[in-house]
Amino acid sequence: MKRKILTLTGVVIILIIGVTIGIFYKKAQETSPPPNFQNSVSNNIQNRDQSTPTDTRPGRDCVSNAQPIFTHDFTDLSQIEKIAPLGGVGGGSPGRSYVTIKEGKVPVYAPMDATLETIVYARRGGAETPGEYGLYFRASCEVTFLLDHIDEVVDKIKALAPKDPAASSATQYGTAPQAKIKAGELLGYSDGTPLAHTFDFLVESTEAETEHINPVRWTWNQTTNAVCPYDLYAKELKDKYFSLLRERDATNNYVPAKSCGSPSQDAAGTLSGGWFQGAANNMQGKWLALGQMFSWSEAAMRENGNFVFSLRDYGKKPKPDEIKVGQSVCYQGYANNWIWLNLFSETQMKAAMGQGTCPADFPEAKAETWER
Repeated sequence: MKRKILTLTGVVIILIIGVTIGIFYKKAQETSPPPNFQNSVSNNIQNRDQSTPTDTRPGRDCVSNAQPIFTHDFTDLSQIEKIAPLGGVGGGSPGRSYVTIKEGKVPVYAPMDATLETIVYARRGGAETPGEYGLYFRASCEVTFLLDHIDEVVDKIKALAPKDPAASSATQYGTAPQAKIKAGELLGYSDGTPLAHTFDFLVESTEAETEHINPVRWTWNQTTNAVCPYDLYAKELKDKYFSLLRERDATNNYVPAKSCGSPSQDAAGTLSGGWFQGAANNMQGKWLALGQMFSWSEAAMRENGNFVFSLRDYGKKPKPDEIKVGQSVCYQGYANNWIWLNLFSETQMKAAMGQGTCPADFPEAKAETWER
């Protein structure tokens, strides 16, 4: 009897062990990689390195390439007076490079093979002004570029563009042709903006990350992902473009620029850069940008993305990046306006602004507090 009990006990134990092993084996099959899993990962990586299409969303057919090369001039450089570095706070975007035309109209070309993803056609100066085109291209899955303020486009592009100019240049009012454009292909002509005679060149890369003191405040991709367009050119062409970069010196004369600039003018412990109210960012709420362009100081305030105040001081007062904690300055604008700034900590300052000339003393009653 005792032998039988031991035998039955052994059988039960063996059955329990077998069932347990079966359960673990099944779970291992469910959670382990499938056969050739590592090989498929290696193949995917190899495919990316070979620049095969990696974005399969509808209407999108792009190649992964974090550093595409511009191979052709985007305009006739003999007709260009100068090119501005990135970083101006008073223009439409600190991420754009503004290209100044000598006179008349200049041709605009595609700098590389690309996909024309969006065409906007809008009146930029009010209901009575003619429409201008903005052409948005995809160079790769990571890099896009924009050529803006184009007055005339070739028939091929005109057939793909909106028929009537919109009141806004927002991309949702444009068309999405997804047209293939070849390097060096003529796109149209520009005589620039009415006042500055400039047209715009903007390049954005999802691989770029502009440095800001408080990154959560910066959500507009033209302030976080913009890069120097001329860095994408091969050396021979790059040197030509960099030779046209200009800034102004202390005597207000144009001199070769030290660099291509950056979308950010944030400088810790100074006034220079972006300031915000409450939980605002640079797309929502109030954003005040302070900086220096060439030899002058600039201030520009936006609310929900729209300009509500701008100023440019051509005087010899200390620039925003020279004002330290405990110091203040009042800038006098050429448009008969002023802004008085008081930096009282590394992350807080007070600003008051108005029309006319700078008051004799800081107008505390009118001042608002701004934060990084």
